[in-house]
Amino acid sequence: GTWQVTTTTAPREEDTGLGSSLAFRGNYLVAGEPLVGANFIKPGQVQPLVREGPGQPFRDMPPLVDATEESLERFGSAVDMILDASTGVPSLVVGASRTKGLVSINDRFGAGFYYEYDAMNAVWNAVGGTLRGDEDLGEAGGELGQAVSVAQTNAGVKRIALGSPSSSIFETKTLDVGRVYTYELVDVNGNWTRLTADPIVGPEFSFLGAAVDLSSDGMTLAVGAPGSLPADLTAAGFVSVYTWNDESSRWDAASITGGTGLDTESFGSALQWIDSD
Repeated sequence: GTWQVTTTTAPREEDTGLGSSLAFRGNYLVAGEPLVGANFIKPGQVQPLVREGPGQPFRDMPPLVDATEESLERFGSAVDMILDASTGVPSLVVGASRTKGLVSINDRFGAGFYYEYDAMNAVWNAVGGTLRGDEDLGEAGGELGQAVSVAQTNAGVKRIALGSPSSSIFETKTLDVGRVYTYELVDVNGNWTRLTADPIVGPEFSFLGAAVDLSSDGMTLAVGAPGSLPADLTAAGFVSVYTWNDESSRWDAASITGGTGLDTESFGSALQWIDSD
């Protein structure tokens, strides 16, 4: 068999970064365009597409932008999408890696945003507010939202993981450790809470969180730490796996084989679960 082109997006007049992030589930496709914007200010957007069924061409929907953050930049840095296990409704998480801070508005910390699709009105609705990490000095420029993942537990609860790979520890001047924050949608009003008070933190120059992926049941988390960003084949890199411990409400590190790359492999620059186990 051969691959055939069924859909081509409308051409852009300038480099918008279209396709630098992608998510595809069922009849829904979303593509990040984090470089949309004038001059050096790039608010970014996400281009959603929909089709009538398998084998049918996709058609563009209106671009998805976020108007709640006046300081928003690089919306669409990363995207991930799932279909709700009960309703089939798409759920979407979007990273915006240069969003300014809530308190320290002159620093770019990054953020995440969550949406659910309303098929009757063909619109994406924001659920909950802006997903943020900590805003100490070490996390300025950390690029939270450079990697994102969304999952649904067997109990039907949505979980999100956001990577902040360029964050550091200011007090000890430990650079580029990287962090991963995890969140859970706790009620029907769209309120999110952190799964743990403290994020997962990597060693110096690991850039932990450059890639993240939750298993389909949201109980296992894989995290990439390529040792450079962008991955430039100057470090070995590694992948860590964590399992959620309900009793202690924490992520426990799991033992894995082959989790470290070769000397200049940048292992962990991208990853994806292929099963829930």
